[in-house]
Amino acid sequence: MATKNRREDVLDAANRVFLQFGYRRSTMGDIAEEAGILRPTLYLVFRSKEEIFSAVLGRVLNAELEEIRVKLAKQNTPTAKLMLALEVWCVHNYELTHSVAGATDLYESSFEFANEVAAKSTAEFNTILAQILEPLVHSQSRLTLTAAELARLISSASVGFKSTAKGAKELRASLRGLVAVVLASLGEGP
Repeated sequence: MATKNRREDVLDAANRVFLQFGYRRSTMGDIAEEAGILRPTLYLVFRSKEEIFSAVLGRVLNAELEEIRVKLAKQNTPTAKLMLALEVWCVHNYELTHSVAGATDLYESSFEFANEVAAKSTAEFNTILAQILEPLVHSQSRLTLTAAELARLISSASVGFKSTAKGAKELRASLRGLVAVVLASLGEGP
């Protein structure tokens, strides 16, 4: 059984390798070499590249979710809370994807090779959005969507915005517009 430190060392090394080469071009040998261990030793820690990738992605997404949770407490308005969550979850990933050689492949591979991890983290992100929206949904009677449905709407739209944006500035503007429309539908001003 691998020690926690060795496991963490391998995940750190794998993260660097995946960012450099992407998922598809990375090998177990690359990861072992970056971690400073022999390839057979790597297989004692993780059975496959897919398992390593899922663990790396889970660690990254959990860190983002935790960052959102911590920073939300410092925001005073629904607009600020939603924009903070979207900045960390969407814009930071967008910027990474467009600035590091292997990041685009990683983003695409997350749905193919780590779908369960990506889906679980997205569900947690949607829960955070729903918690922000719940008091607003509860206090109005015009809109019949639930906070969870609105959260899924925002989350799904943000994926589309990420795929069509010509840059982070455009992505932020689209997200601000989405937040403004959602909050206006709930009777909230900017």
